[in-house]
Amino acid sequence: MDYQRELEKIAAGEAANPQQPYRSLIPFILTQEELSMQDIPPREYLLSEWMPKDSFGMVYAPRGIGKSWFCMALGVAVSEGKKRFLGWDLHAQHDVLFVDGEMARVDLKERFEGLCAGPNPKLHILASEMLYREGKPLSLDFLEEQRAVNDALQYLEEKGCRAQLIIFDNLSTLRRSVSENDNDAAKQLIDFFVNLRHRGYTVLVVHHAGKSGQQRGASVLEVPMDFVIKLAQKDKAATGKFQEARFDLTFDKIR
Repeated sequence: MDYQRELEKIAAGEAANPQQPYRSLIPFILTQEELSMQDIPPREYLLSEWMPKDSFGMVYAPRGIGKSWFCMALGVAVSEGKKRFLGWDLHAQHDVLFVDGEMARVDLKERFEGLCAGPNPKLHILASEMLYREGKPLSLDFLEEQRAVNDALQYLEEKGCRAQLIIFDNLSTLRRSVSENDNDAAKQLIDFFVNLRHRGYTVLVVHHAGKSGQQRGASVLEVPMDFVIKLAQKDKAATGKFQEARFDLTFDKIR
């Protein structure tokens, strides 16, 4: 069986009863004693003691609250090696990859120039406008698109610019190929994000809130996450393009 083709059919929603190739689980079983004897380094943190370097989380909010600004500012703080972000300690300087799904390049340029202290070679930006102009916007539900992201990460690493923090902004515009309410369709994408976490990356997904006020779409997305942050409007009178971002931040989930 061509398993690669079968996986592609699953990602495209063409396989009614997907079958996985057989593999033995016996080599992966170990006793608690064996686990205790393994030399596993303690977990390191990117931000405070709630965002591990190897983690997968989400920031979500209704439109216009400032979720993109929040994550862009975090990316700048990490890439510039700032000591703190919103009162939380940042532990080290790292390269950052910001994967944009909807903004015009001029908006990305203006926002990051306003946030950065100066030219920032450690902040890497994948701009959606350039992909749309080629007629091939990014769609993370396809295996080949996930492979393209992995290749980009490998390219940065080979240049000595390992992107410790990867920000995907936002989930709705970066997965246009399936219904975002479909839990089964979301599992392929979850596997991709969890794989990045197990490879030591910090994965931060930006998402919209639905009419209920909770994150929009498939609830299974939150299951493997280490943290889920909700931003809510603080001052309804503070509206307009040039108003400062004001919001209440709460943790829906934290491990």
